[in-house]
Amino acid sequence: MNRENYQKIIIYSDLAVAALLYSIGKLVFAVMPEFEFSMFPLIPSFFFLLTLLILISITKAAIVDAKKFHLKYLITRTIKLLLLVAFCLVYVFCVGEQKISFITSVVVCYLCYAVYEAVILKKFNDMVSDKSSEVKE
Repeated sequence: MNRENYQKIIIYSDLAVAALLYSIGKLVFAVMPEFEFSMFPLIPSFFFLLTLLILISITKAAIVDAKKFHLKYLITRTIKLLLLVAFCLVYVFCVGEQKISFITSVVVCYLCYAVYEAVILKKFNDMVSDKSSEVKE
């Protein structure tokens, strides 16, 4: 990952994770028809947009001021968890069909995106650290 195209890498890799989760979900729901869940495409789309906004904002904050990275990271984590709880509650109370499939899909997507975010932020941190050490030397 380099400084010039890190945003493109984030967008493309986030899109790839969403497409992969969508494909796996479609496959699972095709193999197990008892878990038929018509609202499934909404979940990877929600995670795609939420993760994209969070990663872009965190990385921009880190480039502008590295000290703000930790604060911005904690704030976005809290907001993300609150949005996920609200997303689940709205679905369960308003739509209500296939609650178990919905919650399971959200948890699986959350875990996949948590790993994805950790990898991307680690690579980004390494990139920023390498650039800052080059400047100091």
